[in-house]
Amino acid sequence: MKNVIQTSGIGTQNMFEIGVVLIRNTTWKCGKVERLIIDYLRSHLRHRRSNNPSMKQMLEHFNSKGKKDTQVLDAVDRLENRGIIKLVSNPNDETSENSE
Repeated sequence: MKNVIQTSGIGTQNMFEIGVVLIRNTTWKCGKVERLIIDYLRSHLRHRRSNNPSMKQMLEHFNSKGKKDTQVLDAVDRLENRGIIKLVSNPNDETSENSE
């Protein structure tokens, strides 16, 4: 959990306010939990176009599906390292690949 926060440069005081943005719509070479996260982000974009899910929303969703926090956070860390997702300090930030 701490690695995810440190690698994105976001302070630990706002861990649950971190937003998750899907940058690349790909599941190539992804594991099971990583694919579930990307599918969650895809469906979130389809149904709620105005904002990005927060880390808290994702953890609650995957906890209800039986996944542990550490599994989800490790998968988020791997996806961020591969440039598939981006963690932003404001969950409602409309960050896209073109703005970088």
